[in-house]
Parts: sequence; structure tokens; C-alpha cells
Amino acid sequence: MEYPSSNAEYQPLREPGSNKEPFLDQFFSTPTRRITLLILSSLLLVGMLTVSVIVVVNVSYGNNEPNTVQSSDYPPCGAELHMGDLCWYPILGLHPTQYSVGFEEIRCKDEELYAFTEDELDHYLAKKIVPVVLGPDNVPYMLDRHHTSSVVLFTERSTVMLVQVKEDWSQYSSSVFWQKMIENKWVYLFNPQQTFEQPPQYIPPHVSGLLDDPYRSLAYFARKCGAFGDTGIPYLEYAWAAYYRTKIEPNVEIPDNDYCNVYEYDTELCWPERDQNEWVIASLPLAVNLSFSEEAMNIPGYGLGVIEGIPCQETVFAGWECPPLPPQAPPIPTKAKKEKKEKKKKK
Repeated sequence: MEYPSSNAEYQPLREPGSNKEPFLDQFFSTPTRRITLLILSSLLLVGMLTVSVIVVVNVSYGNNEPNTVQSSDYPPCGAELHMGDLCWYPILGLHPTQYSVGFEEIRCKDEELYAFTEDELDHYLAKKIVPVVLGPDNVPYMLDRHHTSSVVLFTERSTVMLVQVKEDWSQYSSSVFWQKMIENKWVYLFNPQQTFEQPPQYIPPHVSGLLDDPYRSLAYFARKCGAFGDTGIPYLEYAWAAYYRTKIEPNVEIPDNDYCNVYEYDTELCWPERDQNEWVIASLPLAVNLSFSEEAMNIPGYGLGVIEGIPCQETVFAGWECPPLPPQAPPIPTKAKKEKKEKKKKK
């Protein structure tokens, strides 16, 4: 096949048997039409450049805005939740099933979340699934992840958490719903400010209103030091916190409810002297020692601990070390040794 040379004269296409000029040749035949086309082309180019700039700005500064929807592997939740749903749900729409969290644990974790890249945050949140039970009016009640949700909310790294519906009890009245929650041990009613159990109806409606329990923080760090094991039982660390409460003097003031919740926990109103951090580290050796006493044998997780070490070493917890285990403690593996042993079993 022969191809025309590059300097061959351009021949516009015409309909067979027609001497009429093609449409485009007719359109460009006058100067006015050529100017009109030039103006339209310029306007189109400006519009495309504007869109490009907006996209670039959004990409460049996206890390400063909280994510509303995370990994594309999961969809945002619909207007109503249903049994088995696995989707992204607004944190402030999740109803807690406990009165308190440990603020020192939150302080420990918030620096970690601040440092995450967007990809790291997506990966982290995709693993931290919040199990929920649907209550009256289709409200999702959290069975776990109160601390994680509080940290994510406080750091403003995301407005949503990945939830999974475990039970649908939305058909029940409020009284029947709470009775079933209590029977299944899916609610923790101890209020650290009142030092006794309160009705579930008074639990704060959002994690932003959760109160502080210093003993819950103590239990978190004690577990990291091998004092007891995580058996997956709901509110396990609260069971140990309740035990420590009967044995260890607080020496730290429980903050006033009006001024201290998840949103206020690191302000002067919440902790005028900011002494809880020192109390936790000072009480840790006694807590670990008590964890291996005969009185603690019936608490879930007894003797099943793994020594992970004090986390959050890049924060105010830098330099903290786990206390030595008491002589009566059984052999407690470190996290590295346990993982190595589990790998051998898989082989």
C-alpha cells in the first residue's frame, strides 16, 4: 500500500458524487466563525485548568481534613442498619455501653494516630471493627472499641468507624433491650464517679461524653506487662480494674463530670494538677503483684498474660518500664517468644 507523502496537498472529504464543501470547511469559511471558535476553545481550556487546580489542592491538603469514609473495600452505612452489615458509620452515632474509659490509655494512643499517614490510618481502622447491637430506633450500641473510637474522635483523624452488626434487637422496647444486654453481659454499668452501678439509661449517648476511670488505665498497662491475659471476654480489663480498686488507694482525684470527658480530658479543667500519669506508673508494680495473688485466681485472664512492654514510648510514657513479676507468678512469655512459638505450631 502506498501512503501519501507528508507534503501532499490536503483534500477535504466529500460525499461521493458531490461538489459541496464538507461541514467543517463551511464553518471555518469566514473570519467571524474562526474567532468564535477560538473564544469557545479558550473558555473550555480555562474551565479544564480550574478543575485541575481544585483536584490538586484537595489532594495536597487532604491530610488536614478528617476522613468521612475510609477504605473503599467497605461501603458507608445506609440510612438503616441490618443484621450482618459491615460498613462505615459516624462515630457520634454510636451509642456506648459503658460509663467510662481510661484516659491514660487514650493519651497513650493519640500520638500514634496523629503520626499515621492516610494509608496507615485506613489499614488501622479497617482492623478495628466495632461490633454493635441494634437497639430501639435502629440505634447501634457498641460492644467494644470504646477507647479506639474515643481516640479517633479526639484526634479528628476520622469521623467514622467500621462497624459490624452482631445482633438486631431493634424490635424490642428500651426496657426489654437493656434487660437482654445485661443478661448477655454486654453492658458495664459501673460509674467511677459514683462508685456504684447506675441504670443503663444514664450512659452517655456518645463516646465524647465518656468519663474517666483511672483504674481502667492501670489495668491497661498492667496487661501490657503480663499481669493477665486478654481472653476476649467483654469488659475484661474493667473486671481487673474493679479488683485493683479494692486493693490500691487512688491518691488521685476523680474529675468532676461537668468538666471531664473524652473531649476535655487533656485540659486544665479536667486535670488541674495532671497527676494521674504519675499515679498509674507508681501503682503499676503493686497492680502486677496483686494480679498473681490467690484472690485474683477467679478473674478471667489470670496467669495468661504476655509481656508486651509499655507502649507509646514516643509520648509522655517514654522511659516507662514494666516492673518485675512477683516470685509466685507462673512463667509469662514475652510477645516475641509467643509469636515465635505460634509460628512453629503453624509449620
